[in-house]
Amino acid sequence: LPVTTVSNSITASATLGTLTANSPLVSKNYQIVPYGLQVTAAKTFDADQVKAGDPTTVRLGATNAGTVGLRSLSITEPGAATTSPNPLADELTFAGFGQVGTSTTGVQWPDGATSATIVYTYSDNTTSAPLSTTTADTIPAPDVATRVVGFTVTFSSTATGGIVPGAEAKLPFIANTSRPTPLPDRTDVVNAVDVTGVAVDDPSRTATAHAQDTLSIYGDRLL
Repeated sequence: LPVTTVSNSITASATLGTLTANSPLVSKNYQIVPYGLQVTAAKTFDADQVKAGDPTTVRLGATNAGTVGLRSLSITEPGAATTSPNPLADELTFAGFGQVGTSTTGVQWPDGATSATIVYTYSDNTTSAPLSTTTADTIPAPDVATRVVGFTVTFSSTATGGIVPGAEAKLPFIANTSRPTPLPDRTDVVNAVDVTGVAVDDPSRTATAHAQDTLSIYGDRLL
């Protein structure tokens, strides 16, 4: 719901016998701010066209787009709208949080978050124990001996105002593409992400959002 601006005006008058005095008209605007619980999701491949065998950066994002603070903000990869089979169990291999071509991870906690917890899903249908950190802009690493096929990262806040309105989380990771034999001319990978926000003052109130992007993997051709 939008913010509503209301103008309120007042004047006063006093009468004594036949005399009347009027005060100047005074006006003041005030805003009615609705309880706005809203989140947005973002997902892009950088680059979104690659040769088979080359890596790409998968950029995930989540924003508190409402007017109230959040107790937690979660990112689930892949999201429910991802086409089957799961790309992270097929054409793509999770290679850690970070960005292709740079030594910086690019991970950004949302303002107000005081911890981050990740649960990895592995290719043997098991999940990791919740792995937590209080070191800002970091995410605990998975078991390197097992292939990661999904994860949920939850940013939490113990601050009074929670994860503040407008706060944005950034969660890039590197995905290696497979190089099957024979090479297909082109493979399109549709991949989605889900975002969930929980209100700081009422954990029964939640908001969700979804985003998706398509990665095109080409055989041996010039892009």
